[in-house]
This record gives sequence, C-alpha cells and structure tokens, in this order.
Amino acid sequence: MVEKEDGYCAKEVDIAITEDEDDAAHYPVEFLNNCEGQRLPPYGLHLKEGAIVMLLKNVDVKKGLCNGTRCIIRSYGRHVLHCVFACGSRKEQTILIARIHNYS
Repeated sequence: MVEKEDGYCAKEVDIAITEDEDDAAHYPVEFLNNCEGQRLPPYGLHLKEGAIVMLLKNVDVKKGLCNGTRCIIRSYGRHVLHCVFACGSRKEQTILIARIHNYS
C-alpha cells in the first residue's frame, strides 16, 4: 500500500540472528523469510515519510509507546524512526523509536 504513494519508499529487511549456528542450518533462509504468523513480524517493512504506523508490542509504556499506538513517520534512518504521535494526549509530540532485533 505504501509503495503506491508518491515519494521515496525504503524497504527495511529483518536480518535473521541466532546464537547457535547449528540452528540456522536446519531451515533455509528463504523458508524463514516466508513464514507468517500472529507472533512473527513481517520479513520486510516498507517505510515512507508521512506514513502512519502502529506499534504491535509495548516498547516503552512510560513514554506512551504501547501496543496499538499510532505514530506518523517524519524521517528514518537505518537504526531509528523519527515519529510524532498521531493522536491522544501526546499528539504532535516527537518520539524516536530504535530498531528492535528479535533473537531466536
């Protein structure tokens, strides 16, 4: 959906990280990249300035970064999203969201 809008669209790809290299040998990378489920984040994430994103897990409850919070992307880098809250008591407040790695 985001790719159809005008402007630059970045695709961030999740990198598979494992602490035990033997675990990585059991399944091909292509298979793991195509796995979808309720508790698995998507393999690729398309980002664009001005897009509305919703958090799917609690990141920092004290700062209002809870599951279901909607933010508008202002800019992004390889390791951080610069966003503003889209609604609620923190509307238009700036927030930085760091990249989160999922370890298996």
